[in-house]
Amino acid sequence: MHDQGYQTEAQYQYRGDHVNLVMGGGIYQIDFSRDRSLKKIADNTVGPCAANPINCSQEFQKERVNGYVYSNYNLRSNVNVTFGLSYDSYSNSSTDSGNRVNPKFGLQWDILDNIRLRIAWIETVKSSLVANQTIEPTQVAGFNQFFDDINGTRSRRMGLGIDTHFAKTIYWGGEISRRDLSVPIVNLSDNEQKENLYRTYLYWPMSNQWVLRGEAQLEQFSRAKLSTEPHQIDTLSAPVSFSYFGTQGLFSSLIGTYVSQKLDRDIPSPIYPGSKRDNEGRDGFFLVDAVVGFRLPKRRGMVSIEARNLLDEQFLYRNANFSTAEAVLPRFLPARTMLLRLTLNF
Repeated sequence: MHDQGYQTEAQYQYRGDHVNLVMGGGIYQIDFSRDRSLKKIADNTVGPCAANPINCSQEFQKERVNGYVYSNYNLRSNVNVTFGLSYDSYSNSSTDSGNRVNPKFGLQWDILDNIRLRIAWIETVKSSLVANQTIEPTQVAGFNQFFDDINGTRSRRMGLGIDTHFAKTIYWGGEISRRDLSVPIVNLSDNEQKENLYRTYLYWPMSNQWVLRGEAQLEQFSRAKLSTEPHQIDTLSAPVSFSYFGTQGLFSSLIGTYVSQKLDRDIPSPIYPGSKRDNEGRDGFFLVDAVVGFRLPKRRGMVSIEARNLLDEQFLYRNANFSTAEAVLPRFLPARTMLLRLTLNF
């Protein structure tokens, strides 16, 4: 396998008393060349290896040219409005090509001194970035607009959120959003997907050293029935953490997370032998994680030891890696895991 590409971006920023402006654009090209020797592929009826699954060679190219402009207006001292527009010319010789103009709108309104309302409407096209990084603004009115979707995915996100604080020590908020996606699939028509997100959070700095944090999030993923892959995944996660930050650099956290997931698929997958219960249904579990670390002097970095799934819980959990462009580690692992992390700043 040999991949070669380049990515170039430029951006202009203007900051005034009542308006901020961000303008920019970029271009990239990636050339892929892959040779595969496959002993056997069962039922390989689609894709570039269908004609000759034993010895398969692939060569394809991805190109993208884009431009964007984002403007933030302070209409009043308590109202900020974002208008944005981006243009994407995307081509992928292994799937499809197209040009698209993506409107973006955001509103942030401080209804009271301690209550903020957020509204967003965002349309995007997922590009195959060389280093998975971009200097284009990644959020509108506090809502993320870029996700690790399949390259070439066209998406629309609509969101409504509220943030508040009490006595400047307790922060609470919540948001609901929906994403409509059109996902390209090789040699097939685009697959329509929907993702609904309901989230609420509570942050409480109890003192200069102790912080309590709680969150609840419900993710609902659905799409048309496709082979044996899941077509409906509902995941509820509710982490609660208690953290300590010492003045000499020591920090620690204890996190408890409850997870409940319901998964539906059209038929049991032949990859996993056994009963249908092994492939779909509902499961719930509780995980305990812990972190102990030390911040190096003069902000030179930190070192920490992390323990995940301390109780070594076994459970059934399916992440949404099949709908992402790159391999992603699962959020929850059914095995005790110990990590040593070292971060240095130069």
